[in-house]
Amino acid sequence: MNAAGKIIGAIEKFIKAVSILDGYIILAMMLMICVDIVMRVMGTSITGSVEITTMAVPVIVFFGVGYTALQGMHIRVDIIKRWPHIDRFTSLLSIVVIAVIGYFCVVQAIQVYNLSTSSTILHIPRWPFVLITAFGMFMVVLAMILNEIKIYTDILRQRGKKTNTLPEAGEEL
Repeated sequence: MNAAGKIIGAIEKFIKAVSILDGYIILAMMLMICVDIVMRVMGTSITGSVEITTMAVPVIVFFGVGYTALQGMHIRVDIIKRWPHIDRFTSLLSIVVIAVIGYFCVVQAIQVYNLSTSSTILHIPRWPFVLITAFGMFMVVLAMILNEIKIYTDILRQRGKKTNTLPEAGEEL
């Protein structure tokens, strides 16, 4: 495997690892909610459980979007699908738009950090959760770039099969 293949494999593994971590975060949040419900029935509750749940939502969403995009399971509206030759252009435009959104999320995280805003009850800083949004956007960008590379290499492979007149090693004439 060449260096580019190793880099692509490492990025795919990273995105998959983050999605597994996402699953554990969802599980922990579900358990906390269940315990909180039982405790509320008994007349008490977990302090800040609503804050924790609210702040976990962006983590859950944006840790999973990269894997979703990598697997091609994302939801999209195919308005321009009538013009198939423009599909590569819209994919590249989407990559640029999502990267710009990620950049502005980083800028927003810096502003929130400078303002020192935090949650009301537990005083959890808010800036890491804005930064997680940017992280998720950049994972989507990486996944979309990897998908475009796969499409491009498949196209090249198909063209190579059409123009290759000599049999490969082990093939019969």
